[in-house]
Amino acid sequence: MTLTEIYRKRGVEVVLRCDVIMFPDVKLYWKIRKKNSKLQELASYTPGGEVLQSSKGNLYNFQVKVLPQKKVTMFDLVFITDQEKTFSEYVCETEGDIYPGTHRSIAIHKLR
Repeated sequence: MTLTEIYRKRGVEVVLRCDVIMFPDVKLYWKIRKKNSKLQELASYTPGGEVLQSSKGNLYNFQVKVLPQKKVTMFDLVFITDQEKTFSEYVCETEGDIYPGTHRSIAIHKLR
């Protein structure tokens, strides 16, 4: 797993993208880890289905774009860094039968 660190000011929009090969169907997850805590699921998506969100309120929006000709699914996590809890670690994970799982971790830090 590779951790990418990003620094943003408070009150800006952040778009995190998880893009994976979608064939055969792969389930995608966006998860969050706040300081010193376990990963908690924010949302999941299976190509051809709907985004299933956990009960984290309306802080986070999710957008899906499928490029069938390239067999790629893009699952974006969109939010504004207007609350302290948005400065956290976000993890994109996949689950599938043939392709190895993806695990990308992006930490958003407050730019002072």
